[in-house]
Amino acid sequence: MKAKVIKIGNSKGVRLPKSTLELCNLTDEVDIEVGQNGELILRPAKKVRQNWEESFSNLAQKEPLDFVKNDFDEEEWEW
Repeated sequence: MKAKVIKIGNSKGVRLPKSTLELCNLTDEVDIEVGQNGELILRPAKKVRQNWEESFSNLAQKEPLDFVKNDFDEEEWEW
């Protein structure tokens, strides 16, 4: 597929057909990378907090962590 590079304000862009966007799972944001040979690579943007709910749920099911224990805690500190 060929596409024209068009002027968009002070920038330039390429219009992508809706079917291509859907096929590649591209929505509102994309990650852009330039490959070694000058290829332009577009990927669906990763959501920053993706899977956090599941991760926190898994953590909640585990025993609480006993934070750093050392000799000071056992010998010198009075609780």
